[in-house]
Amino acid sequence: MSGLQVRGRQLSAEDLEIIRGIAARAGQTRCAISLAVCARLGWTQPNGRPWDMACRYLLRRLEQQGLLTLPPPRVMSARRGPPALSAAGEPQAPVTAPVGQLGPLRWARVDGTPLARLWNEYIHRYHYLGWGTLVGPHLRYLIGWEGGWLAAMGFGGAAWKLAPRDRWIGWSPAERLARLPLVVNQTRYLILPWVHSPNLASHLLALAARRLVHDWERKYRRRPLLLETFVDARRYPGTCYRAANWLHLGCTQGRGKLDRDHRQALPVKDIFVYPLHRRARERLRAT
Repeated sequence: MSGLQVRGRQLSAEDLEIIRGIAARAGQTRCAISLAVCARLGWTQPNGRPWDMACRYLLRRLEQQGLLTLPPPRVMSARRGPPALSAAGEPQAPVTAPVGQLGPLRWARVDGTPLARLWNEYIHRYHYLGWGTLVGPHLRYLIGWEGGWLAAMGFGGAAWKLAPRDRWIGWSPAERLARLPLVVNQTRYLILPWVHSPNLASHLLALAARRLVHDWERKYRRRPLLLETFVDARRYPGTCYRAANWLHLGCTQGRGKLDRDHRQALPVKDIFVYPLHRRARERLRAT
């Protein structure tokens, strides 16, 4: 068997036969096959929508392994390049006022709005990891004040396996499989390079934790219990996370967020987590 999974669910031989039967029907598009598979196997998000993109990825993997035949794509999708640079993304006047003197802060959710382009451009220009498409559940924010934008944040699904985190929670494999959707990963955090406001970085982390709980639950019908993130210690000491009471649990093994092949390919990073409930560990162990 292929050993493939969709959202943590192992693909069985029976599942594969069902998928093959759906794909064998004449006159279908890949999109129609994906939606039919999601409906037949019950692959739905907490908000009731099908796991369409995850299913399409699995279908392509099955085809690559010779386990499935798909109809040719109707349109060959071009690989998306980095965002175009614009005047809006150019460096602005320095911001040096302490966070307490900035006044009310503006939080803008950018997904599905024109601000998504600016978020992409900021990350592409100024974040050391660069721009990348967020797949699966995610939220993105721009944070600003009356004088302009100050920071950008992005959140997405948690790392599949993370030994220090899993030991800290006390997860068994079954518990991790069931409760992983209640962990959210901060995938990007950028203080814009012209912003030098004392204590701003840790202040925004504290505000983001409270805001994310409600926004994530509203969008995905799950109330997250834990935030996690990775910090490249070669570049940053993680001072703002420690100041915002995030917990340092150890280091990654350099395998990447979705690695299942035990191949070290990425820099080792510090692991930080932030409980979103006083009984987060206990609730994450409840199956």
